[in-house]
Amino acid sequence: MKSNFEYNWVFDGLASQDEVFEEVKPLVISSLDGFNVSIIAYGQTSSGKTYTMEGLPKAPGITFKALEEMFIEIRDRTDHEYTIMMSIMEV
Repeated sequence: MKSNFEYNWVFDGLASQDEVFEEVKPLVISSLDGFNVSIIAYGQTSSGKTYTMEGLPKAPGITFKALEEMFIEIRDRTDHEYTIMMSIMEV
């Protein structure tokens, strides 16, 4: 059986945490505007999914950058009250 898949982005091994985050940053802002958002790292074993999502202390991953961006954006928005709920799952 043949299956077709589409991906929003594909990054090579040279992409930095900052480059990857810049692509998903608009999704973080969308979540504050009321949209449901999922960010999924998909790939082979040892391809860097956990690193992309968690990162290292000197190079934080998408999860930590997204949270930081959310709180910065919330601080700048004074017209609403926000409740943040987040789920993380690693398979």
